[in-house]
Amino acid sequence: MAEEDEIQSFPDITPSKITHKEVLNIEEFDIKTEEEFKSLIHDMFEYPERDFYYFQEKGSPKNQLMLSKEEAGHISFAETEFFYYKHPKFKRDYIHLERHADENGDEWEKEIIQKGPMFMRTTLRLPERTRRELEILRRLELEEEFKRRRKEAEYTTDVFISYASADGNEANQIYEAILARGKKAFLASKSLKPGEDFADEIRHALVSSRELWLLVSPTSLKSDWVLSEWGAAWVLDKRIVPILHRCSPEQLPDRIRRLHCIDFYKFADLIEQTFPLKEWSVTQVFKPEHEEKLKELDEFMSWPAHRDSKQGFAFPDPETEKMWLVYCKSYEHDDSDPKLRKRHMLLIH
Repeated sequence: MAEEDEIQSFPDITPSKITHKEVLNIEEFDIKTEEEFKSLIHDMFEYPERDFYYFQEKGSPKNQLMLSKEEAGHISFAETEFFYYKHPKFKRDYIHLERHADENGDEWEKEIIQKGPMFMRTTLRLPERTRRELEILRRLELEEEFKRRRKEAEYTTDVFISYASADGNEANQIYEAILARGKKAFLASKSLKPGEDFADEIRHALVSSRELWLLVSPTSLKSDWVLSEWGAAWVLDKRIVPILHRCSPEQLPDRIRRLHCIDFYKFADLIEQTFPLKEWSVTQVFKPEHEEKLKELDEFMSWPAHRDSKQGFAFPDPETEKMWLVYCKSYEHDDSDPKLRKRHMLLIH
């Protein structure tokens, strides 16, 4: 028999089971708007393994939004339990204390019950109909995303420029501005090579371009080629942007008259809006063993325009095959080694 002052060890008992549950406690003022309710429904759909509990003070006015959604069948109040009280230490946590704890429980339990108030815990469930609707919506979203990505993968050119040969100078200005932005454009006079099938290359370029910019002038309005190009783009559901040059919107064909137009002298604004810049600051250090790179860099920096932070140059990223636009912010020798060159750049993608 153990001595009275001997500490008794807790018996080594193996429990029947150990259950792990993820719980999300929702308080009555958490759901006040449609957006907050949609967010709750989204979480219940995305995390079916979680238990969602809704806590409301006993006797307080019911949440009318939650009640209306329950009546409409968008959410289900599966079970409501009483005798829940706010935990004295942990915010947004509750403990379950039955009424008899007021008489037979520990002092801290009695204090919590006497202090109150009591809360009701309602278990929330997602009705089967709502779950099916969300599953259908998710499938549609995935299909749309798949179509979008497939189209993106098919695009090799950002802009197809449709123009009449008489407007070649204006079309070339747009073409050069797109390239300077680090993007790809198709311009027949620049993109077609001698000996290539003109019609086949035009057809392929139209299909693989993300959108068509139509340089509209009195001459191009009479061109069968220009008509066939923007007509094909319309059939392919491409974005068509009419750029007006020496003509008015009223002169456009009926099919594209409803499209938003832009004047030729504002095409720089169109490029800004279509291809917004994303910037990263980069410091590139060239070591002495990179002799060819150092030579190339010195030759490049000898051009005054390249020292101008407002002028840049484009180069292809070998990994993604996308074009980067580089602005050289500064160029300096490294103090630790006169053979080192350091260039601070701003990369625009």
